[in-house]
Amino acid sequence: MTFLLKAVRSIINAVEADWQNSTSVDALANCTHLWAIELRQSPDYLAVLNQWLSLKERERTNRIVITRKRNYQIQSKAWLRWLLAKYTKSSVNKISYYYGQRGKPYLDSESRSLQFNATDSG
Repeated sequence: MTFLLKAVRSIINAVEADWQNSTSVDALANCTHLWAIELRQSPDYLAVLNQWLSLKERERTNRIVITRKRNYQIQSKAWLRWLLAKYTKSSVNKISYYYGQRGKPYLDSESRSLQFNATDSG
């Protein structure tokens, strides 16, 4: 079973409300969750999301010269962290994920049961 969930309104408050009103993650353990997240360009929005990134992610995004692409990377990385934090009942700043030999992302060994991937639908 697949569930499409959306995060599309204000930066944090509405998304937090959507999460709280959604079906329990524990009840959906054997399901696929597909998230569609609207990316925005407002400076305040980007500033909040940029704070969610790790130091390494911030350094990497700061090297991107084209503003649109840099903003996209900030948002996509930050929202991935936010979602992983929600699923693992952690905070965005405590999320550490790695990449396998073929580029597949994974969490540390404590959270191995959670499988995820991120893609750009354009």
